[in-house]
Amino acid sequence: MNEIKKFFEDQGVSRRDFLKSLLKISAGATILSAIPSIVSATTLSEWKEGKRFKFDDTKIKVSEEITLNDEAEIGAAVVGAEGLLIRETDLQFTRSLERRIRTDGVVIHHVGNTDKNVNAAAIHRWHINNGWKGIGYHFIIRKDGSIERGRPLESVGAHCYNQNEHTVGICVVGNFELARPTQAQFRSAEKLIGAICGLYSIIPNDQTIVGHKYYNRTACPGTYLQKWVPDIIRNANKFC
Repeated sequence: MNEIKKFFEDQGVSRRDFLKSLLKISAGATILSAIPSIVSATTLSEWKEGKRFKFDDTKIKVSEEITLNDEAEIGAAVVGAEGLLIRETDLQFTRSLERRIRTDGVVIHHVGNTDKNVNAAAIHRWHINNGWKGIGYHFIIRKDGSIERGRPLESVGAHCYNQNEHTVGICVVGNFELARPTQAQFRSAEKLIGAICGLYSIIPNDQTIVGHKYYNRTACPGTYLQKWVPDIIRNANKFC
């Protein structure tokens, strides 16, 4: 019973709603209908990966101090299917990933909880600690403009509540409520987004290329990066 109560508390469910759920159970409803997250491992991962609950990038737990290893370059830079140099990180996920059935948009994020030049491996570790399969973003753009692979491009991400099944997630490293993106990040973002749009026949505009806050109540991708989104969209058209 305490485990059930803790689940609801973790998701921000009120005491009243918790008690109502208990009444439903006692009235004959199964515990599985009251707590869908424990139906199966697959469903649990879906709940935890932001498919059904809102989350803000700034609330991802950084469970340990950031070290030099978290800022080092990882992976060999190779020309990927995107036609760009991508550092292939070969990150290992805790469970199998689903394939995305359709792709019609890109969501732009910032790290948010630090302005350090963290790498994909560090974010991968944080997201695993958050209970997910691994890093939720498909690409990470470092401060020098280098691009690192997160999730495989064709997989469903875990980066935007209720929008993961049809979007690609790009995280620009930094906290852009406090700092500004680098010009190198700006240039890489427009090229990467242009390449993704070319691969999936997406027309870059203010409905297909958006900051995280377009869909969810969050400050992400930060004030300073959000101001650049219209310019990124305009320039991405050159690279489709």
